[in-house]
Amino acid sequence: MFSKPARKIGPNNRSITGKHITGKSPTSQHFESALERDHFSLLEYDPDIVKFTAQPVTIFYSDQGYSRRYTPDVAVYYRPELERKPLLIEVKYQAELIEKKDALEPKFNAARKYAHQNGYEFCVITENEIRTDRLYNIKFLNRYKGQKTDAGLLQIINNRYAQQATLTPLQLINDPSFEINDQLLYTLWQLVADRVLTFDLDEKITMNTKIWKQQQHR
Repeated sequence: MFSKPARKIGPNNRSITGKHITGKSPTSQHFESALERDHFSLLEYDPDIVKFTAQPVTIFYSDQGYSRRYTPDVAVYYRPELERKPLLIEVKYQAELIEKKDALEPKFNAARKYAHQNGYEFCVITENEIRTDRLYNIKFLNRYKGQKTDAGLLQIINNRYAQQATLTPLQLINDPSFEINDQLLYTLWQLVADRVLTFDLDEKITMNTKIWKQQQHR
């Protein structure tokens, strides 16, 4: 398991670089593109993933008689009970994959070989897999995550779910007995962000999204 980056990412005038603060690594993880940053958001929110490390290992290989090196963008580790191999992942824009196909393929072949020999799997993902409704939902919910909830509003929502297993945000705030709809909706988003309530994360969240209690079927 890789704990520290094998390659450091410095400032770059051509792309977005920065740090992602995460609870799934002992240190903040560096990204060097907006797409990598968005990918980290997906990894952070995925309950099946317990750890991820950016720039985890440098792979040395030979290409046409020359010594080369390649560092995948991230290593991902899953909950042990899932019995899934960890992943080495390269994050690339689709256009770059097409434009630089010949230059990238030897790197990716070396990564596949390394992964096979060391108990990993290797994959390449693009904006097609990253910039989805799931990412939209995560970014929306992140602004509500980890905040203190109002006890009175929490009780109102709990009472509603005791009466009805599945509710939409619109159903909740349209209840004529409530006069605090804005605060109630805010508390609802807090509970969803903190996974007390849940929904289909792969469908874009709206006021008509069906939301239910965690560990409860619709």
